[in-house]
Amino acid sequence: MSNNDLTDEQKTNYAAVNKKFGLDDVESTYQPQEYTGKSLTFSADPAQSDIPPRLITVQSIADLKALIGNAADRDDTDIDYPAEISHCSEDQIKTNLPKAARAYVLGKPEKVKDYEPLINAQMFPMSVAYFAAATPYIIDQPVVVTGPVPVAWNYPDIIFKSGGAINADVDFTINCTTMSKES
Repeated sequence: MSNNDLTDEQKTNYAAVNKKFGLDDVESTYQPQEYTGKSLTFSADPAQSDIPPRLITVQSIADLKALIGNAADRDDTDIDYPAEISHCSEDQIKTNLPKAARAYVLGKPEKVKDYEPLINAQMFPMSVAYFAAATPYIIDQPVVVTGPVPVAWNYPDIIFKSGGAINADVDFTINCTTMSKES
């Protein structure tokens, strides 16, 4: 399937995410059809990654939310927010920073707003490894997503075939219009 076979919705969604990451509408960072039938590792670390990552520098937690975060108006009952900073010791605050950063990106930033200056001072700038292809990604082997920094994927369609799976041990965002499974 080529980019010409995609629906208008798939093309629009793909182009909008690419634009946030500084790529052209149909630009790809690699061609997935070249890797069909292979077990792959996606990582920000080029020594670990089977596909060279496109590293995007992010200057603040607000910028990270704009790139890969959930809409702030979504239901956030599944988000684990840390205790308010005013109720924490210095050690608890340090321990809470990763949780606060995750809550900021995935939930409602105003609920962890007091952590924002500390998150920015301690965790930023950071990189995000970006992988994108303007054609559907067929996953027919186990795929590993790993590395020292978050990973983001952008595909119009992801199709899982028999034997296909994703194993991630890093913060990982998938953007696709459709995700399906074929037997």
